[in-house]
Formats: sequence, C-alpha cells, structure tokens
Amino acid sequence: MNKLNSFLLMLALIVSATACEDYIDKQPVDQIGDEIVIEDLESLDGAVLGMYSSLQSGNQYGELQIFMPGILSDEMVFTGTFPTKQDMSVNNVTAENTTMRGVWSSPYGTIFIANTVLERALNAGTEEEVAPFVAEAKFGRALAHFNLVKLWGAVPLALTSDVGVTSELPRTPAAEVYAQIIADLQEAMADLPLASERTDPERTTRATKGAAQALLARVALYSGDLNLAGQMADAVINSGEYTLDPTYSNLYNNDATSPEIIFELFASIQDGNSLGFFAQPVGAGGRYDYSPNPTLEAQYASGDERAELIVPNSADAGGILVTNKYTDATNGTDQPIVVRLAEMYLIRAEANNSVADLNTVASRSNGATYASYNQSNMLLERKLELAFEGHRWNDLIRTGQANAVMSAVKPASWDATDILLPIPQREIDQNPTLTASDQNPGY
Repeated sequence: MNKLNSFLLMLALIVSATACEDYIDKQPVDQIGDEIVIEDLESLDGAVLGMYSSLQSGNQYGELQIFMPGILSDEMVFTGTFPTKQDMSVNNVTAENTTMRGVWSSPYGTIFIANTVLERALNAGTEEEVAPFVAEAKFGRALAHFNLVKLWGAVPLALTSDVGVTSELPRTPAAEVYAQIIADLQEAMADLPLASERTDPERTTRATKGAAQALLARVALYSGDLNLAGQMADAVINSGEYTLDPTYSNLYNNDATSPEIIFELFASIQDGNSLGFFAQPVGAGGRYDYSPNPTLEAQYASGDERAELIVPNSADAGGILVTNKYTDATNGTDQPIVVRLAEMYLIRAEANNSVADLNTVASRSNGATYASYNQSNMLLERKLELAFEGHRWNDLIRTGQANAVMSAVKPASWDATDILLPIPQREIDQNPTLTASDQNPGY
C-alpha cells in the first residue's frame, strides 16, 4: 500500500443526479476499478458520467482550477486563512504544499477513468455503438492532461489504467504530452455529436464536436501552433452552433444556459461545487477566500458591463471586492464554464493579429475598443473578458510576460522559477522512477 499514489486518489468519486429527468436517469458509477464491469451501453454511459463528475472536484473545476490561477497571478487576492493557499498567493509554493498536491493528483483520477473506459468500451457494444463514448473519454483525458502540463511542464503521461504501470511513470517532456493531447482531441472530434444534436443540459455538459475543437484551439495556442489554433477557433465560430450572448451577465445565470457556452460542468443542489462558497462573503453564506484584485477592476472602461460582476463587499468598509460570477454559496449550483465562444474570438485574434476579433468581444459588453492589435491589447482583453475563469496565470506564462508582470506585483516574493509549480514531494517519494533531480527548477 505504500506505493499508492495520485493515480488512486480519485477512484472513489462522488457523483449525483441532475436537474433534468432524462439526465437524472443516467447513473454514474461511484468507483472505477477492476471490480467494476462495463458490460452494456448503460454501464458504459455511467462510467463516462463518472469521468465528468471527477472534473467537478474541488481540486479541479469545483474550485482550484478556477481560483488558484487567480491568486497565483495579479487577478485575485487571497482573503482566506488556509496557509497552503496563502503560500500560493505570494508565489511561495513548496513541494510539500498539500493543496497544490491535490491539484496534481485529481486530474490523474479523471485520466484513470478515461483510460478504463477506453480499455473496456468494446465490452459494451459494437465499435460503432461505443464510438461516441470513446470520444468523450479521449476528450476528458486530453483536458486532464492539459491541466497538468500547463502548470508543471513535463508530467507523467498516463495512457493506461494499470496502476502498476502508472505508479512508476517518469515525467514525459511537455512537447510529447501536448502531442498526445492534440491527438486525443483530433480523434475525438470525428465521433462526437454536434451540440445541436444533444438536448439540454447535455448540450453543454457533455463533450461535443465543438467542445473538442474549442479545447484543441486552446491547446494549440498554448503549445505554440498558432495556425492550428486559428483554424480550430475559426471552425467553432463559423459552425453556427454557438453565438455570443448579447448580455454578458447571462453567462453566469444559473437558471438558464447561454448560447455562448461550449462546455461547462453540471452542478445542481444534489451535486454542487464550492465556487460560490469561496467567492461570496460571510453575509451571503460564503467563506470568502478569493477576492478580485482592485487593480483589475480599475482596468475596465466606464460603462463596461463586465465590471458589473465585480462588486464591493458590503460587510467590509475597506472596499474589498467580490466577484458575482459565482453567487450560490449555499447550494453550489454555479456552472463552471470550461470554454465558451468569446475565447474563440480571442484565440482567432491572437492567431491572425486581428483587431476586429478583439473588438467583437470588447464591444459586446460596451468595453473600450482597440485601434490596433498587439500583445498588450490582446492580454488586456483576455484579462477583462475571462476574469475569474482560470486563464490569467497561464496567459502570462505562455506569452513570456509572467516575470515582468509578477516581479512588479509581488517583488518581495516572486522568483523567475515560479512559472512552474513544484512536483509534489510525495510523488517523488513514492514513485521509484522519480528522483530529486526530476524536480522543477527553484524547488
């Protein structure tokens, strides 16, 4: 048992029903292991739903994939008391940081489920029958690997559910991890349905062809393939499957699904998350660990509707701010958006140096428009549009701006090597393939 590591941590997955009856009747499995039999399409579907449920974890999109990039960067301020998160907010993360360790281990739980589906899918039906489920598993595996490589660089690439193998995997160079992510998404696109072929809420809460294309656009952007990024973003924009919501705040309305959302994670009273709990003040039922940085609020132009989702904390005379993108502190029904159409315009803008695409996004919310395209304008518009959705930290890193920006924001604690998180010490201790020399620089 002493060799059990992150690949086993997410085997026990809490899953739940959803608000729609046609969705609630589909039962996700609680645990994926050798004792779980995938023998028909219903059990295969349950396994795939378990994969989506794992993404809802607090170590993933239920909290930390959204808020951790905010406090690592200049986007948010940590207003809570957890020492491990406080260390993140001053970029003083150590290899022993238990919160960071959870962000490492949880995606591997998702990957484990995805690999199990891929290995056992043909037990459930013909190749044609299982193809959409296999495609969903490849989408989930790609998303989880992507969330690892963008934070740590080289990471173990897990392509099997065999724990004997995965517990001893070496770090795989980031370029190879990206290549596998891209391959998974390209293969998934061929067998995923269009969003218009799914009914609500599965139109946005299960992978579709548009979701795979959109995620591939982001992955290609991060890996430096601007041509592929632009092609995929263009395909999503021109698909006719999605439209920019005319009202920005509608994106965060828990009572309706915006036509702009490409992929989000389902949350209900029965299967909620902690986004509102950690974003809202005590008076609204929350813990209030994460607050918008006042410097961000000041960057919105007068009349920009996006700034309306940043409000003062009425219980704090010092003017500490609250983000109202996540408001359900009690039931946790805020739907974490993984990817939406506005990001596709911003990716296409970056791929093609297009000021028109930047202004399409800015003008939607009455934001200030730009006279020309440049990297500064692009980064600013992404910061304003995608605030509190988990993008700012990696935008700074992938564009080479992290050191300049963060050394000015946090001069007492920032080091250039902070652009990558440390490999959790427990992983090095338990994985015989890893040694101290495998640790990222600076740790």
